[in-house]
Amino acid sequence: MNVDAMIKHHQAVTEVITHAMSDYASAATGTSWNKTCFAFEADAILCALSRAGFRILGPDDLDEKTVERCVEVAAATDPEKPANWLHRREEIAAALRALSSPDRADAPHPSGGDRHG
Repeated sequence: MNVDAMIKHHQAVTEVITHAMSDYASAATGTSWNKTCFAFEADAILCALSRAGFRILGPDDLDEKTVERCVEVAAATDPEKPANWLHRREEIAAALRALSSPDRADAPHPSGGDRHG
């Protein structure tokens, strides 16, 4: 993820946390709270989660580390398995890698069909 994308992602997640905190405070107290009151706390929560190793993903985002682990599993398919696995091994690895590419919507589905059908 490039720096601009990281900043945009951080801002989007901070906004979600800020909104949730404001809604919770408003519901708990019966008073309307300004979201800017919670922006600092939301940023601190996100930074703490990131330092702890958590990765917060947006809708349709994929975690490259997890995808790469899947690729390793697919690539390590046991050659002693039935023959259909042998020819699928590279195809599975390529399909999983395609999940983490920016243009993944255009990547072929492993079954040969489109990704959504």
